[in-house]
Amino acid sequence: MASIVLTAATLGGTTAITPTDQSGAITLTLPSTGGTLQTSGAGFTTNGVAYATSTSALATGSNLKFNGTYLGVGSGTTGLGTVEIQTTSTTAALWVQTGGTTSSYTVADFRTGSNAPALTIFGNATGAFYKTVAVGGATPSTSGSGITFPATQDASSNANTLDDYEEGTWTPTDYSGAGLTFTGIAAAYTKIGRQVFVNGTVTFPSTASTAAANLGSLPFPYGSGTDYTQQGSPIRNNASLSIQPFGLNAGVSNFVFLIIGQYTNYASNLQMSGSTVGFSFNYYTA
Repeated sequence: MASIVLTAATLGGTTAITPTDQSGAITLTLPSTGGTLQTSGAGFTTNGVAYATSTSALATGSNLKFNGTYLGVGSGTTGLGTVEIQTTSTTAALWVQTGGTTSSYTVADFRTGSNAPALTIFGNATGAFYKTVAVGGATPSTSGSGITFPATQDASSNANTLDDYEEGTWTPTDYSGAGLTFTGIAAAYTKIGRQVFVNGTVTFPSTASTAAANLGSLPFPYGSGTDYTQQGSPIRNNASLSIQPFGLNAGVSNFVFLIIGQYTNYASNLQMSGSTVGFSFNYYTA
């Protein structure tokens, strides 16, 4: 029967483990004091666990690698993370399974530096992000909780995918050609996917312009093939007119005020002169 022989030796502070076949015996040589583990012998390369060198506890060509700082499992090289797992096959690089199928069981629990929960995956295939999560390469918000989308929409062709959300303010401008300067401006928008909801309030200056009152600079242009808005009614106006905002053409970013009951007539700047008008409507963008 084979035996194992341990021989202590000092090799410049390095521990050498040298398996050799000596009539069925394997000899392991150890130093008399502590040092870096060093092994040699082909038998230590079985199943990808390679013998070490003086600079790495496990050889860089093996499936298990450790360079003193990083641990790597698989075909990659260490250095991408403290623990790195890579695979070139179609099987899972990491398989984690819990013992139950309810939320009482935890598959994985990720924590912050202060040990606060960050992400938990439960046994019933649900998960919880405890702050914000970012998609499309966006930077997660550092306030509140929610989903952060990129500033520039990364549109999806899948009809069931929410690919954009945005909130903000905008400044309506005169688009009638009369060079009007509005005051008392307060306008906001919310965009969910392609649907844009806008609202605002502006005060028209005193003017004798008979051009159709036309507000521009919507936060997003009307979408291609969409040449009208879902008509909304003014929140407030003191122009003694019954009007509603109305979009004209696809691809533009302006709207007029349609006189209700006169569907080919638009309110003029003169009719809106000195009045304050509030509006709210929604439309599709590209």
